[in-house]
Amino acid sequence: MSIEFKNVSKKLCNNIVINDVNIEIKKGIVTGLKGINGSGKTMMMRLIAGLIYATKGEVIIDGKVLGKDISFPPSIGLMLENPAFLPGYNGFSCFFLLFRNFFN
Repeated sequence: MSIEFKNVSKKLCNNIVINDVNIEIKKGIVTGLKGINGSGKTMMMRLIAGLIYATKGEVIIDGKVLGKDISFPPSIGLMLENPAFLPGYNGFSCFFLLFRNFFN
C-alpha cells in the first residue's frame, strides 16, 4: 500500500493539530512515526485509516483520495492507543466473534 500526504492539515476545535504535511510512503517500505506527545502521530494514523478526514489537502492511498475516491483504505490493520476487549471476553473470544461475524 502506498500512502501520500499532499499539503495535509487538520484542525480540531480551532487548534491546528496537523499543519501542511507532505510525505510519500512507498509500498513495501517500513516507516515509523516518531515525535513527542501531541506532535500529531496518532492524528496522522487516524487520517491514514480514514477515521477522520483532512481539513485541507489530500491523503492518497494507492492513488485514491480518501474521502473522495474511497471512504477508507480497502486493507488496513490498526491499533491506536491501548487494545480493548468487550466486557467478559478475552482476546481469543473477541477475535472469534469478529471472525464469525465477518464471514456471515
